[in-house]
Amino acid sequence: MAFGVFHHPVKAIDLFKDLILDEDRRLDAGKIIEVTIPHLSKNCKYLPVYKYLREIGVNSAETYQSGAYSVDRHVEQTPAHFSNTTYARQFVRTEKDKTAAEIIDTNPPEKAAIFLCFVHKDNFDPEVVREFLAENIDKMDGENSNYSTYFRKIACLYDYYVYGWSE
Repeated sequence: MAFGVFHHPVKAIDLFKDLILDEDRRLDAGKIIEVTIPHLSKNCKYLPVYKYLREIGVNSAETYQSGAYSVDRHVEQTPAHFSNTTYARQFVRTEKDKTAAEIIDTNPPEKAAIFLCFVHKDNFDPEVVREFLAENIDKMDGENSNYSTYFRKIACLYDYYVYGWSE
């Protein structure tokens, strides 16, 4: 089991809630990087890592590479990893010139989550996306939604743009 500061099992949904919601979940970033993410990675492809790396002082690829972390699978993902090629043509046809806010306003949440993964960083308003994810936080739990992967992808993209490093 992966544990937080109070030794209760930390699930993937806990990490997403910690990333998105304005709550103090009291998670130990060091343990999240050292134990939780490697443990959860066995069954979960998309997990936020940059927020926790920053909290332990890892602010660049160089710093990351000099440490002994077991989250390479997540750090090596680029924005392209979060989009689904199945929807690329539809995005280009109907959404490519829209901002994140416009996509959210003109699509059902499930479709917006799919399309937001294609949005260029210049049109990706992190606060708008965070609010969208907060309103749909229950859809990140695979037990509650068939679209949880799309919502997790957009949360990881949010993590990448807000906390990641560009090198």
